Amino acid sequence: ADLVPVGMGLYGRLHVPVVYGSTKDRWFAVLKPPGFAGPAAPPLPSVEATLLPFLRQGCSLSFPVRPEKQAQGLLIVTSDDAMRKTFDELIRCRLVQSRFRVLADVSSVSADSPLTAGKALVERGKFFAVETPVSNHEEEEKVADFELQSAAMACPAFPSLQTALYTVTSKASTSAARQVRASFAMANAPLLFDSSYHPQFRHLDMDEGPLKHSHRDLPSPGALAMQLFELELPDPFRPNQ
Repeated sequence: ADLVPVGMGLYGRLHVPVVYGSTKDRWFAVLKPPGFAGPAAPPLPSVEATLLPFLRQGCSLSFPVRPEKQAQGLLIVTSDDAMRKTFDELIRCRLVQSRFRVLADVSSVSADSPLTAGKALVERGKFFAVETPVSNHEEEEKVADFELQSAAMACPAFPSLQTALYTVTSKASTSAARQVRASFAMANAPLLFDSSYHPQFRHLDMDEGPLKHSHRDLPSPGALAMQLFELELPDPFRPNQ
């Protein structure tokens, strides 16, 4: 009874769990599965198409902060236009902070990479914009801070690849996740299963959706090795407090 047809299959609220607030609120957060879009994007599964049948009539959903479609992570949902504008303003003022977990392929990382000092991986550092014009202010140039969480080790599914786990902190924006992916790629450490930047996985079609994937080595269809696991933001109703 709680399943609705979405794209190529049946999905329910358990597929898109609410992890903060309630669907009765003007905004809430859900955990988006890999392969799901935020807004409706037929024939692909989406958070909007999955949740809308369970929400009150007249809801106008928007997704001001969301992870990459191919990745799992927190997704903020607003249910009216005024709340959407509030979140847009919070993001414009750089008051929303995102934290990602990423699994990077460090097999070919070079000595001049920001991830290394000599031949060793550094514990922490900064990335700067690689796809946007450089400004005169370092704070605006900086894309993210990264921190190493594990030593390099062989990937169980692909033993020839050496992978390392990082957490990455950045200001939320529509391009934040893409900038993080591009930054690791420019550092010669593309994310695992990144069909845009990792040469070994460019043959993967991440738009196939959860039910059409045939690559047995992947842990989940369309699963980019990137998770938006934490969002820090002021109270949208009292942003100045």
